[in-house]
Amino acid sequence: MINKAGRPSFHILPTRLKDLRERAQLTQIALSKLLFEKADSLRDEESMKRSYARVERTGKTSRETATRLTEVLGRLLQRDPKQLFAELCGSQPEAPPDHVEEIENRLKEQIRSGGNPALQLALRQFCPSDEPDDDDIKALARDIAFSMETAQLEQRNGEVSRLTELTGWSEDELLRPTSLHGHWLLITKTLRHRNRATRDTKILMGVQEVLNYIQRRGTEWFDWHKASDTSVELLEEAPWFRVTLSALDGPYRQEFSFVRCHPNATGLQWVKPSEWDRWLLRGDDDGIASALKDWAFEHANLVQGFKADDMWPRDVGRLRLAVQQRVKPENPESAGYNERWRTVTIHKGWLDEDPVFQNERRKSFRAAGQEHKVVTNWVESRLWEDVLTPLLSPIPAAWWHIKPQRWNITISTKQVALSHARRHGLEDEGRSYTIRLAEELESGELRTVPWRQQDLKALAERLQKNLETSQRQVSIGPQRPSWLTTD
Repeated sequence: MINKAGRPSFHILPTRLKDLRERAQLTQIALSKLLFEKADSLRDEESMKRSYARVERTGKTSRETATRLTEVLGRLLQRDPKQLFAELCGSQPEAPPDHVEEIENRLKEQIRSGGNPALQLALRQFCPSDEPDDDDIKALARDIAFSMETAQLEQRNGEVSRLTELTGWSEDELLRPTSLHGHWLLITKTLRHRNRATRDTKILMGVQEVLNYIQRRGTEWFDWHKASDTSVELLEEAPWFRVTLSALDGPYRQEFSFVRCHPNATGLQWVKPSEWDRWLLRGDDDGIASALKDWAFEHANLVQGFKADDMWPRDVGRLRLAVQQRVKPENPESAGYNERWRTVTIHKGWLDEDPVFQNERRKSFRAAGQEHKVVTNWVESRLWEDVLTPLLSPIPAAWWHIKPQRWNITISTKQVALSHARRHGLEDEGRSYTIRLAEELESGELRTVPWRQQDLKALAERLQKNLETSQRQVSIGPQRPSWLTTD
């Protein structure tokens, strides 16, 4: 038997299993027979169906069953079982095939057969050269792919007939859901002033175009509204997705609602997103990596993820600045992040120094939509004096430079002569620190939280000014600390 007695200890992603089963055009009972029949000939049909349905519903199974599943599905889908196994366990799903490449191969078949005068004419019109090369054929394939997408939306009979001549596909083949990346209906609602909203509706091709549009329009909205505290809420209400941007100092927001759809003669039909779509939108099963989440972390300081408990931060009062130093790992080739960076200190500045007063202040600033801003100001206080000066002082001030990055602030030494470096105890590869905004959980664990680029850059600029001020004071004024000079 594949499923042994006892509680299953292995977990796969049930949504991906269901997607793969449907792509293999199998019912649950059909797949359960392929999965269990040979392994356990004594099972009846209903028992096999219940066993499989439980796996697809909960994702709980055994490694042996998961392996068998990928062997069965891999054979039917002509996929590598090892790749399918990794996909079921949460790795990046297979990208949809390139539709342009499919059309390009179809055109080359038509050209080789020499029996398509319509295609020969189109090539002469589209590619003036007597002997069209692969680039010319690919360019024509792109144009045909766009025309096919448009023909699906417009349902133009004349255009469909022209495309059937060019490709050799039948009308039914041509009007199948050819958009492998999907048509997407996207509705944008923007409220910039009280009781005055604007709406914009678009049809886009592919989830990547949807992401690009949201990130571009959303960034413009954040740039326009200079709010102290802003939030991004990510929501899936199948088959729709929603992204809502809000300024917490007033009723100002922008909402993107979008759904994958398939055009037909009667209109647009909502369809469920592919696993590739969901992976791009939602990230992995733990919500750790996502294009929308990563973008939100750069532009808002409060983010609500797709899962109900995905809130960053959960408690603004537990914000900290985590200062880490780069260290040399014992095994560089296999070392992870925690082996390359050592936490030097967890800084919270003035936060919690006067809890009663600060709690009252937080309440008033929360009502005004500015709580996060005032708390981060408290957390950033005394960072230079209490943390960075002791860390940087063993090295001459002129050797340091401070840069804002996408996720953190880096403080690194410049390249100097090896003899000078060793005189000051500097590592051969230099010394680097990072500063990131984190939430300290009650367990003591640190979780990274949003740090808007505008706030991150503002702190980096203040620290850089402190460094430049220190450098200017080397030759003037009273006696200065020895670390300000290079010799």
